[in-house]
Order: sequence, then C-alpha cells, then structure tokens
Amino acid sequence: IDNLYSCYQEASVSRTTAGITFYPLANNSTLTINIVGDNRFGAVHYSSSLSNNQLIFQGTGSLTVADVDFKVSSSAQSNSNGEGVKGYFSNYWCSAIGGNDGGQGNAVGIVFKSGTIFAGTTLAENCTAIGGGGNDKGLVKIEGGTITAVAATTGVAIGGGIGFNSSGGIGVVNISGGNVYAYNLGNEWEIPSAA
Repeated sequence: IDNLYSCYQEASVSRTTAGITFYPLANNSTLTINIVGDNRFGAVHYSSSLSNNQLIFQGTGSLTVADVDFKVSSSAQSNSNGEGVKGYFSNYWCSAIGGNDGGQGNAVGIVFKSGTIFAGTTLAENCTAIGGGGNDKGLVKIEGGTITAVAATTGVAIGGGIGFNSSGGIGVVNISGGNVYAYNLGNEWEIPSAA
C-alpha cells in the first residue's frame, strides 16, 4: 500500500469487510502488507483461527487504523444509564486491526515486522485496537517497527477480544523487537482492563 486512504468499513458487530480484508479459508495462507508512504484506513479485518495463517505488516511507511464514521448508537450501544451514546461506532466490539464480534473474531497470526503502525479505538466502540474481536482470540507477534495501540475498553489494547458480559478472549502477545506503546484509557463500567 502506498499513500492510500480508505474510510470504508462495514458498521456492524459482525463486520466481514473493511478497507483491507483477509479471511483465509485454507491452511498456510499469508497476506503481506508492504507499507510505503502514509496510509489511513478505518479498519483492517482479519479473521483466522489457524496458527499457520498470517497477516504480516512490513515496510518503511506508516499505517493509521482508526474509525472515521461518526454515528449515534442504537439502544444496544448504551452507557451505564441505558442512554444512547454519541460516538464512533463502526468498529463496535470489532478490533481496529483484527476480527469481529459475530463469529469471525479470532485473529491468530497478526505479525508486525517493520513500519510505523497506529491503531486506535474509542470508549464508544469498546473494542481491542489490535487482536481478537469481542470474546475471541488474538495472537499477535511484534518483531520490529513502531507499534502504538490506544483503546478505551473493557478488554485490552493489544491481544484478545473484549469481555463485557463474559470473560473475553484469550490474548497472546509475543514481543521480540521494535518499539511498542500500548494504552488502555479505561471504561465507564469500571471493569478491570489492561493495555
């Protein structure tokens, strides 16, 4: 990708498409994204339960993945007082980089080799920035580059999918190189959570 901008994403908890989508149906499938220039996407959808599939990010450029669609919540997306919340909802319970909350949430095999990556989600979205969708697995390897993940969530910034009415998803994050910055700004439900 070279200086690309896409605000496209499917505004649904069962999202299956985004600006970049990789949903391998076979073993030993790999998608390598070579990053050149400055690139921005609303979401990167990746779903795989198989440990031998990989979504690899590498290159000399930057990639920003953050929601861009301002929406008003439905009654299902309410605050602790039961009120609809205004906010960015297109990634609701779906990771900015990773899976969804509707049956394609496992994101096993996300690998960062180089490049500058920013993934951000909001309190209104209540989702993982990089990793599993709601309640699902997120297995992430960071081997190089500069990775920044910012979330305000009942789950984590990098790792498994969020838990709200359940325990959340398993997260495994292996860091062997690079610079990693992970922030979880918390949640209004006061559910303990981590970066």
